[in-house]
Amino acid sequence: MRRLRRKPRIQQSGWLPVEQIAGAAFQFSAKALQRINRDVLDALFDSIDRRLIDADFQRERRLGHLTASRADIFSQIFSKVSHEPKNGIDCYAHVHNMQLRIIEGRLVTIQTLTREYLVPPSSPAGELCIIYDEKTIDTLDRASIWNLTGPQIAYLQGLVKNGPRRYIANAPRDAAQRLIVCRGCALPFTVVSREERVFCVSPKTCWFDYPRLLYRNSTGRRPAPVSNFLLGAARRLARFEKTVTLNNWWLTNNPTPAFSPAHLRAFTDHLTALYPEHLIVLKSLPETDPTGVIDAVRSTGYSLIKFRFMHFRSAAAKRTKAFRYDQKLLKATALTTRYLKRMSGAQAEQCAALYNQLYIGKHTDMNTDFTQRWMALACNTGFLDVFAIEDGEAIKGFVVSYPDANGINVGTCGYDLSAPREVGLYRMIVGSVFRKGLEEGKTVNLSTSVPDFKRRRDCHRVIEYEAVYAQHLPFATRGALRLFARLYNSRAMDRMRCA
Repeated sequence: MRRLRRKPRIQQSGWLPVEQIAGAAFQFSAKALQRINRDVLDALFDSIDRRLIDADFQRERRLGHLTASRADIFSQIFSKVSHEPKNGIDCYAHVHNMQLRIIEGRLVTIQTLTREYLVPPSSPAGELCIIYDEKTIDTLDRASIWNLTGPQIAYLQGLVKNGPRRYIANAPRDAAQRLIVCRGCALPFTVVSREERVFCVSPKTCWFDYPRLLYRNSTGRRPAPVSNFLLGAARRLARFEKTVTLNNWWLTNNPTPAFSPAHLRAFTDHLTALYPEHLIVLKSLPETDPTGVIDAVRSTGYSLIKFRFMHFRSAAAKRTKAFRYDQKLLKATALTTRYLKRMSGAQAEQCAALYNQLYIGKHTDMNTDFTQRWMALACNTGFLDVFAIEDGEAIKGFVVSYPDANGINVGTCGYDLSAPREVGLYRMIVGSVFRKGLEEGKTVNLSTSVPDFKRRRDCHRVIEYEAVYAQHLPFATRGALRLFARLYNSRAMDRMRCA
């Protein structure tokens, strides 16, 4: 019987659980998955440090999880998988406290006493991806993640463990927050299975309804009927109901992702295998990205969509009259200005109310509706820096920001709309971010909206892209999506001129 030429790539550092080894045994091509035999076992053992495996199995035996030798365990796994009928039946088998889920003769998951491992078909990179959910997120080794900071991981752990509905009032009921990890590179994602009127997770709202609302509010007229009809028809054919949204932090302005082409290919292959009917959307890709993510996205087969204009201000930008007035107002104000190291329940409630008043009440309910729990989570984990303007115990305005590969990103803000305009609350919260950028010598990303206000402070516009992957979907859906992307990008400049 012919041996497999390629050995699976498996991480050599850290504690390697037996479930992960078993999952790695199936990281081969689709044809190899149909030929599960002793050669796979030999190739697996040849590629792993035997001393690490022996120590791992001895530890498992002491805990009472395993009672047989590793060769017997793998032989029984292969036997269970290869002898199951390939008739589409969802089968379950048990091998030494491990439950195997087998569909169409392929091992899908391995569940142990403590967690469940997903085993998708192999990616060309041969990488082993692990998805953390609400049951397993506490087992994540923070030190092994290189592309996220400690506060970012703490924030994501809270979102994954408790679910988006605890922190986002208008999050879809079926929304599931997950974290996918491949060789130390992590990326958050959200899975939804039906269209919802939420900016962060609905392509229809994000690409169609929200820009159309901005266009109508800015120009006082509706988009051209012909282009509006063609875009709507292409959107309906493309079927945006089921989506997997990568790099979704539930912010209007998400951090720029950092990964290599191999990581993105592994992520994409893993997710398309687990969610074969879902569209893959990758968010927040500015054209000035210094990490080369856009090149990686193009090389992986994603289609880029011109989403909106972002407004950046470099540390070397001109100090215009409006900019100087903001800084003067910030210094001369009688209100208390400070950064909140920790946010109490009352402060979180006030910030959530100010945000809701501005983004939901004044603008649209398509925006993310943050609750006070989200405010406390984002601040107390250290993910966001919160600058507050206070009048005694009452917070009159706030802005949250965080460091990013592009510099300093503004996450969101809020202020008392009933305060007199002469007080200049919005001027001060924006001026505080400008001051922070000057002190640290970094570029400030002010996101979108109020373009005239930002241009008077010498901000320049940068196109932000979103990427879409649909090569695993039916031919008709792929064609409709290509048509939608072409029409959307051709009208993008007219639409984004209002943002």
